[in-house]
Amino acid sequence: MTAVTVQSKGSWSGPTMAMAMAAACLVMTDQMAFAEMSVPARAPVSPAKQPPAAAKRVQDLVQKAVAELGKLEADMAKYTTILCQDNVPERYLEDQPFGLIADNLRFAEKKLRDFGTPVGREKDFSMLIRAVAKARSVAAMNDSLIRQRTTTPDVLESDIDLEGLKALTARTTKRLIDQAG
Repeated sequence: MTAVTVQSKGSWSGPTMAMAMAAACLVMTDQMAFAEMSVPARAPVSPAKQPPAAAKRVQDLVQKAVAELGKLEADMAKYTTILCQDNVPERYLEDQPFGLIADNLRFAEKKLRDFGTPVGREKDFSMLIRAVAKARSVAAMNDSLIRQRTTTPDVLESDIDLEGLKALTARTTKRLIDQAG
């Protein structure tokens, strides 16, 4: 089996993902931000009792991660515009990491949601989740657009009466509209 290495394709590589993951880890493991405190391991620190400097560092990190994820989203959105055109140059379709980025962000988002909202960090947590989800959505969209252009669909031969199928579709659509109205 051969290992495949994906090279950096833009500003969304490396540091951005690392920043997002670091913020996610800090929000999930709030205690890490307060390691310098000499609190017994069995006694969790409630957000209300956390030192202002430590709480500020977590908040700053989350804000930086949200900003980086916003840049990531904006950079990938530029590709979305290009990928939606009729004639897309080959270089925009080959070796793009959008699927990998979407998978990584999907994983981070799932882990954050599984963990749940930390008490006292609701606003930070919500901002981080929203930023991860928006960036993931754009990455997934780009990956889907590329796959639509590069994957040849399987074509199945059939002897279905197309006129009958159109009539059935029209009848069903009319029934749904009548039921909804």
